[in-house]
Amino acid sequence: MEQTPRAPRPAHPWIEEGARRVRFGVVSPPGDWPSARDWAQMVEDLGFDSCWTFDHPARVQDGWNRLATLATATRRVRLGVLVSCVYYRPPVLLARVAADVDRDSGGRLVLALGIGWDPAEFEEMGMPFPPIPERQRALADTVRIVRGLWTGEAFRFASPRYRIDNLALACPPIQRPFVPLLIGGGGTATLRQVARYADVANFGSSAPTGQVVGVEAARERFAVLRRHCQELGRPYESVLRSYYTIPVLGRTPEEARALADSYPSFMLRHARDAMVVGTPEQVVPIYQRLIEAGAQYFVAAWQNDPASLRLLADEVIPRLRPADRLEGR
Repeated sequence: MEQTPRAPRPAHPWIEEGARRVRFGVVSPPGDWPSARDWAQMVEDLGFDSCWTFDHPARVQDGWNRLATLATATRRVRLGVLVSCVYYRPPVLLARVAADVDRDSGGRLVLALGIGWDPAEFEEMGMPFPPIPERQRALADTVRIVRGLWTGEAFRFASPRYRIDNLALACPPIQRPFVPLLIGGGGTATLRQVARYADVANFGSSAPTGQVVGVEAARERFAVLRRHCQELGRPYESVLRSYYTIPVLGRTPEEARALADSYPSFMLRHARDAMVVGTPEQVVPIYQRLIEAGAQYFVAAWQNDPASLRLLADEVIPRLRPADRLEGR
């Protein structure tokens, strides 16, 4: 049985900023290195808070390899793989590559983990697709191993899945006070793992992010997270609440809709519910309702569309207000 931590660790300074302003991170679209570098630098120059890659190594460029290159091509944005499946790399290897990205970026890593969701992708990787409880136990083991190795001291660990015998990881992360951990997914059991282990909860309405569709569903899941935090004796506000969307913006509704229809078939098949389509005037109320439901942070996935990205930065984000700054509160 999992043991409740004796005392929750304090909120990371990056998490505490979430109460003061609404922030967005952006997922880098797949592509060659020059286009990925230019995209990440544009994301940074436009004032976005973070830049992410995906973890689909059998389908697109390896997310951790790409993140390592982006660490040296950017200066300010936080960096992460959204999300790194705990089955795709042994925990020791994950601890190693993640620590390297944190060091190479000067301490900007967010470690984002998930249990996987697509049986076809596991088959492509030559792996069985375990049931959800088994995958969640593997995630808990991975968190403990990575954090144990990141101390830089000799570490031992044993479970039915992994055994680590007196290993000391050289060159651990440099970020202080610690590397924030994001756990992706919106299921009740997943949110309990967020409350137990993580600094960030991230879910959304797409299949990969938990299929939490609509404002009321998001409000209910944030309430579940709050209850889990209370049961574990953890301050609810020490967890950053992030929601995943695919904003597709145009100067006219017709322009936005045409752009949405041009997205790759994979995204249309698995993530159409995550699309927020319209003009800036149309999408601001959508995001504001999600904020009122409990969201503090948004991760935006994109096809390579700089014009839409600029509309989000210039005409949507400046209009959004944190829940505690809304009129009458």
